[in-house]
Amino acid sequence: MKKPILWTMAILAILFSNGSADYQTPCANIDLAWLGKHSPIPPGRIASKQNMGTLCEIILKLGNEYVPVFAGEDFIIAGEMFKERKQITRTRIDELKAEDLRNLIPLLDSMAAITYTPSAGKNRKVYLITDPLCPYCNMASEKIMALADAHGITVKAVLYSVHGKEGEQKSIEAVCRKFTLKQYAEKEWKHLPFDESLRCRDGEKLIATAHEAIARAGIAGVPVFIFDDGRFVSGADMAAVERMLKGKE
Repeated sequence: MKKPILWTMAILAILFSNGSADYQTPCANIDLAWLGKHSPIPPGRIASKQNMGTLCEIILKLGNEYVPVFAGEDFIIAGEMFKERKQITRTRIDELKAEDLRNLIPLLDSMAAITYTPSAGKNRKVYLITDPLCPYCNMASEKIMALADAHGITVKAVLYSVHGKEGEQKSIEAVCRKFTLKQYAEKEWKHLPFDESLRCRDGEKLIATAHEAIARAGIAGVPVFIFDDGRFVSGADMAAVERMLKGKE
């Protein structure tokens, strides 16, 4: 699974100034200009601020990435904060990502190449962002059908290649051959050379549109499961997917 390339600031950047935020309400005067006094900030925006004792937790949206920093009275700490072996900023970042993904769902519906609907559906959906040449995706494609049957949830597969031209060609082939999810999950066709006679205009258009939208949403690794409420599971963590289907996460 390809991991996204994260922009990182210095591990610890501390610069002192006289015009600092109120120590008792550390988020009160924090904006990009204040942050820029203490550390170089690439173009972006503040996605979230919240007081955490004497520190202000700030989540920056820089391009497609969310980056946490912490501001004190007159300094910035860049990096992750841990408490009881947990990254305490991760929950807030996941909430922001879920909001982004909820906004993406109408597009995902239009970009889905394959739909799997169980016989006893419950009008719920999960979107599988997948690449035909990704081994973890193949495993996820096989297992999600059984989970869909067990929980009555419709699966919509959006094809997004992280394997360059070869993966893109195989994605186009899957669309043009009108594969079911079961056919898509089979391994044999994925290892055969691409046959240009299988190329079609609808497949090219759908895959190009999906690639642009998924990349813009900051998804760089596959598989990813996106639920219709914006919750998501990165990677082929089928146990986590099942817990979400059961409403336990």
